[in-house]
Amino acid sequence: MVLLFFCFANPYLSLLFPLPLSTLAAILKSGVLPGEQAGIGSMPQPLGMVDTMRSIMRDEGPRGLYRGLLPNFLKVIPAVSIGYVVYEQLKLLLGVDTVR
Repeated sequence: MVLLFFCFANPYLSLLFPLPLSTLAAILKSGVLPGEQAGIGSMPQPLGMVDTMRSIMRDEGPRGLYRGLLPNFLKVIPAVSIGYVVYEQLKLLLGVDTVR
């Protein structure tokens, strides 16, 4: 039962830790900080990773680094479910018994 819990929790935990870096990468690629408008003819100022993180922490707090967490969680649910169904069906098809 504990193994099943960790198998289910693993994809969610693996989203929590790299998400702040993913958020920073997306902001750095766009060149526009959250709350700013990218107007026509305006050149985005080049920002470093540390400056971007400071700006997010100052303006939005730690929650700003986890923007997009819910859609990522919702994306994981079908992927994990399909993986478990395929695993169980292949176990039945191959006649593998994992209960000891």
